Amino acid sequence: MEELLNALKEIGYSENEKVENKKIAVNKLTFTKLRDKLFILGKIIYEDKSNQIYIAEIRPSKMGNTAVVAFKLSGGILYLSGYSKEGLIEQHTVEKAFNKIENELLDTRKQRRSKKPFVIMAIALIIVVAFVASTVNIIGIINATDSYNSQVKKYNETVKSYNELSKKGVLANIENMPEKMEALDIQNSDFFSALGVMFSSNNKDKIEKDESTIKNMINDNKNAIAVAKKIIAPKQDFVYDRLKKVEAIKEIEAVTKDKNPDGLLGKQGGYYSCLYFSVDSLSKEEISGDSVIDKGVDAGGAVEIYDNKEKAEERCEYLSSFDGTVLTTGSYAVVGTMVIRTSYKLDDTAQYNLTDSIIKEITK
Repeated sequence: MEELLNALKEIGYSENEKVENKKIAVNKLTFTKLRDKLFILGKIIYEDKSNQIYIAEIRPSKMGNTAVVAFKLSGGILYLSGYSKEGLIEQHTVEKAFNKIENELLDTRKQRRSKKPFVIMAIALIIVVAFVASTVNIIGIINATDSYNSQVKKYNETVKSYNELSKKGVLANIENMPEKMEALDIQNSDFFSALGVMFSSNNKDKIEKDESTIKNMINDNKNAIAVAKKIIAPKQDFVYDRLKKVEAIKEIEAVTKDKNPDGLLGKQGGYYSCLYFSVDSLSKEEISGDSVIDKGVDAGGAVEIYDNKEKAEERCEYLSSFDGTVLTTGSYAVVGTMVIRTSYKLDDTAQYNLTDSIIKEITK
């Protein structure tokens, strides 16, 4: 403390007053921060930066005496030396000044009080932001789900229409057209369901993407329905025009009352139209008959048109009874309410390719 005493002497200490000393352990207190604190506590009257010494006049209370206190900061310890000119009544001015200094330097409660409101405000702000964001997200999920469900209802209407047509005609032999379609489930769009979606792997963007997929599926179903309507009890002219577009087919002739080789035209359980056709690959074959109808299926094939799929299926069941016998006439397949037949004189690959070409043209 001798260094502080010498500093006090430099500013006029006469050694008539008692000098009191004190040490205070301080953490992270710099010489600059000490100066800032002294500006708050009192008035700096001496500064020695090289030795890190300050002297300040500090009044513990408004009505009390003033203490002159010297400060030195060294190694995390703040050394204090101070005196005061006391009157007849001892006021313990230096002691009170030391307490005031120590309270100012070490009272962390004040710091906690100053930080606590900001911490509370920060937490409250985070909660509000999170709540708003979650609410906006949930509302977005609810709206997206409602929009999705609207498309699902439209999709299910097309499924119903398709399945009704499937009861009237065989559709499974057509590429990308199943025997039956399955309806989709409506999704819950209440608050708690949306909340569950928010915490799952699903989200608003995925729901909107699924909705876009449903829209494409609706268009596909509408196309399938349009095809199904074409091939269920179609008009003879429609089938005739489509057969003309099959590259392998050479000639086409329709069965009439006068030319009704198997007697099925207009009969109970029979067809209401039948178109025989010849193909180029069999043009050199010796097949008896003067016309395409006379030569029959052997020259290429035929398309028999029925008014319902049950008759078409019964016809195929009848034809199947000749499979593997000398009476076999070739391949047969039900498409819609039609039986597409090809000649036994074509090999299996040629029969398949010809049938496939006819189906593709009829279902365009």
